[in-house]
Amino acid sequence: AENFSRKSHLFTSIFAASSYLILRLGIVSTALTGAVLFSQNSLQFTDFILFIMIALRLYDPLEIALQNFAAVIHAKSDHDVVNELLNQDIQTGINKLTNKNFDIEFQGVSFTDESGQEILKDVSFTAREKQITILRGSGNITAAKLILRFYDVNQGAIKIGGENINQFDPEKLMSLFSVVSEDVQLINSSVLENIRLGRRNASDKDVTRAAETAKLNLSRLPDGYKLSRLERQKISIARAILRDAPIVLLDEKIISPENRLAINSLIKNKTVIIISHNFSRITGADKEVNL
Repeated sequence: AENFSRKSHLFTSIFAASSYLILRLGIVSTALTGAVLFSQNSLQFTDFILFIMIALRLYDPLEIALQNFAAVIHAKSDHDVVNELLNQDIQTGINKLTNKNFDIEFQGVSFTDESGQEILKDVSFTAREKQITILRGSGNITAAKLILRFYDVNQGAIKIGGENINQFDPEKLMSLFSVVSEDVQLINSSVLENIRLGRRNASDKDVTRAAETAKLNLSRLPDGYKLSRLERQKISIARAILRDAPIVLLDEKIISPENRLAINSLIKNKTVIIISHNFSRITGADKEVNL
């Protein structure tokens, strides 16, 4: 949808801009032709002015129509995206969680994407509580999305604490997770408020403590989006520390010497799943699963 929207915006922008230019050239050509005819005494001055006024009257509504045409094309792409969201089945489940532990268990999980490509086939493993499990291979990101219930499995079951995640209300399920990614989304506000997204009702003291654990110096950082890659990573870690969820999904790209101490604090006594693509980067895991 994003790719289609970008192409649509690019096409309509080029079309509208070029058409606008052609229309403007039409006015210029009318003026030049009239000026030549007037200099040759083939056109009266009043007729010349009349032609200019008519040209302007003709081209102005065409320019407005072009602008509206571009707006309609843009609106259609947005309309298609919204319709796709509205046509999705609403995921439901219980609001009360009764987990005795936070082991994550895949039981014969198979998943095929919308194009018909089989991503996972009969996958079974258990990521234990208070242990680190690394997911490797081409299906690791899909497996993480299935754990978060961004998609539902085609076959098999995913369980947390022995309960099928399809029985959980999606928002309650998400409350069990902290997702730490390099691709952190920021709001145009202070670093403090960006960290507070991890737990919206957190006090300034709690947010500051999370920032200190992530080695973020709030007094030296600018507001908004003017942050380095490492600082963005630290914000993602600080959010997860503030959230303090029992399960941590961690992108290996965020694991670096600068973040090591903060990550060690984050994952202590948690069920930890690391999404990895590099077979030699991570050591010390309790289990590795190749997908």
